[in-house]
Parts: sequence; structure tokens; C-alpha cells
Amino acid sequence: MKNISRTNLFMIELIIIIIFFSFASYVVINVFQTSNKLASDTDVLNGAVIRAESIAETYKAIEFYDLIEQGETLYYNENWIKVDTQDTSKYSIIVRLEVKMEEYGRMAYLYEDIYYTDKNKFGRDVIYSLKTKKFYAN
Repeated sequence: MKNISRTNLFMIELIIIIIFFSFASYVVINVFQTSNKLASDTDVLNGAVIRAESIAETYKAIEFYDLIEQGETLYYNENWIKVDTQDTSKYSIIVRLEVKMEEYGRMAYLYEDIYYTDKNKFGRDVIYSLKTKKFYAN
């Protein structure tokens, strides 16, 4: 009877250890999964910021008379390389330009919103938005 009792205690202890390590491995796997998603989201955000700033600097370098007050949509693939069509793109950048008259000149406002192109797969949440302005004196 004494041997059965020790065997039962050993089995209970072994089951408790297995449950503990199962729970610990579940937690560790979730931590790695979350960190992988955060790293992926960070890569997307960094690419969006770089593209938005590049477009803004390009618009700021243009003289006022070369500006066209209209919007355009630019498409990029998963590596942030510009593509011509929406079919082959993963990200889209909607660029809007507004010019307002001021007392001593004109103020050009540039608005950029970066989205995932496939609305059904990723939703319509904005990845990054940028608003820049430049003053053109008379």
C-alpha cells in the first residue's frame, strides 16, 4: 500500500510539472508571436514614413507655378517600390494639394494618407498621415 501511495504522488507531481511547462510554453509562444507582429507592423510604418517624407520633400522643392492643385494616388508593392497599377500594389498613398491665399503670398498644404490597397483584406485604416505646408511669397 505504501508503494502505491508513492507512485500516485510521483504521477501527480509529474502531471503538475507537465501542466506548468505547457502553460509556460503557451505564454512564451504568445510573446514571440506578438513580437513578430509588432516587428512586421514597424517595418510597414517605417516604409510609410520614409515614402511620405520623400513625397513631401519633392513637393516642397517644386516652384509655385509648377504646382498642380489636384490629388493623385500612388501605388507601392510590399517592398515599397513604386508600381503603376493598383492590381500589383500592397500600399496606396493618396496625395492632396491645396493652395490658399494669404496676406503676403500663398500657402500650399500637402496632405498624404497611406493605406493598404486591398481594403477587404486589411481594412481602410490609415497606416500613416502627413500634413506639410510651404509658403510662397508674392
